[in-house]
Amino acid sequence: MDLFMDIPEPDAVRWTLFGGALTTGALIAIEVTSHGTPHVEAAIHQMVRGRYRVNFLIGVVLGILIPAALVLIAIGVDSAPAAAGAGAAALVGMWFYEDSFIRAGQAVPLS
Repeated sequence: MDLFMDIPEPDAVRWTLFGGALTTGALIAIEVTSHGTPHVEAAIHQMVRGRYRVNFLIGVVLGILIPAALVLIAIGVDSAPAAAGAGAAALVGMWFYEDSFIRAGQAVPLS
């Protein structure tokens, strides 16, 4: 039994969350290292090193690193609270990341 409901294979859900965190981390790494137009570069700079860097960093730590660690703990010791914490951290962290992504893209001129 997991924390909130009975899941027949909780490890499958946990591994899916872990894979999603790794995939999201890889996509973010590709995104912030890619080279595009000067406007794209300015938006990436605002998101990673500029005005929105705090939300970006909170998003990466809380949305990727902490969930990945917690879900590995949950798999290792069969801990439903750790798995629930991983899911909650992922949701909150991804909100911070997406907020920085949207705001940085709107902070630079488009033409």
